[in-house]
Amino acid sequence: MFFALSGFLVMGSAFRTKKVLPFLGLRIIRIVPALSVEVVLSAIVLGAIYTSLPLHDYFSSSGFYSYFLNIFGVVHYTLPGVFENNISQVVNGNLWTLPAEFYSYAITAFLILSGVMFNRKLFTIIFITATLPLIAINYATGFGETRIGLDGNVSVYYFFMGVFFYLWKDKIVYNKYLFFASLLLSYFLMMSNHAVFIYPIFLTYITIFIGLSPLPQPKLLKSGDYSYGIYLYGYPISQALVSSLPMIKESLFGLLALAIIFTGIFSVFSWHVIEKRFLHLKKYLSPRSAEISAALHPTALKGTEVREEAIPQTLRGSVP
Repeated sequence: MFFALSGFLVMGSAFRTKKVLPFLGLRIIRIVPALSVEVVLSAIVLGAIYTSLPLHDYFSSSGFYSYFLNIFGVVHYTLPGVFENNISQVVNGNLWTLPAEFYSYAITAFLILSGVMFNRKLFTIIFITATLPLIAINYATGFGETRIGLDGNVSVYYFFMGVFFYLWKDKIVYNKYLFFASLLLSYFLMMSNHAVFIYPIFLTYITIFIGLSPLPQPKLLKSGDYSYGIYLYGYPISQALVSSLPMIKESLFGLLALAIIFTGIFSVFSWHVIEKRFLHLKKYLSPRSAEISAALHPTALKGTEVREEAIPQTLRGSVP
């Protein structure tokens, strides 16, 4: 669902920019600054606190320096001597999504450059042509299925399923009966290892349906976009809590409560101190994207003029 939604939303960005460099620039200012801060804090502060090594050995180790490659999507999960007494020594398992996300952006950039991204019939032909052999290969060999879930190739496929939905959004019906039918089909198809490339269409419909539904929004959510900060800090904070308070791993709700509190604090820090500052750069890359950000987060982009016609209809409170 994460990758399907990403593909749907990023496609909107591609249509607003129409060019490769502004598109990639928007992706960079949205992802890299906050990610860089999280990686630095994890390596320098969290690592120094929780490593079992002498600090000189820790800061001079190759594992310490290689951890910074996470900023560029080259994922390293561990730091020397950190969280050795936890069940898992992974510092931030959530970063597994970065390579698949970066691959998706690279492919999207190529499709923008070639013009395929803006020709929905051609994109659909290519997408279906790729899907049919993927279904056959998955059925014959189990390709795309791993012991604990789905591999990165399937995540990239979900991204472009989201792109497919965006391209045909004017033809896809917003219907609660299709939503419940998709729920039912997804539930049963996801039990099979041979439907990995079949149920994405139903799960993506569920995702987009929920995203376009006029659900009530608490005031807290209107004060900022805290989703990326939650993604970045939830895992290392949970690991730190288990390492600091070993008894808490016996209490799921106790760990959950503390993790929510501390992750919330760091996500607020990430948004207000880092992320929203870089949103101001959007006006140099894509004025229309800057207007949409200003409409969603008026306190983040004060002074940005917002034209009503520049805001997508779904952001003005109506559901297609």
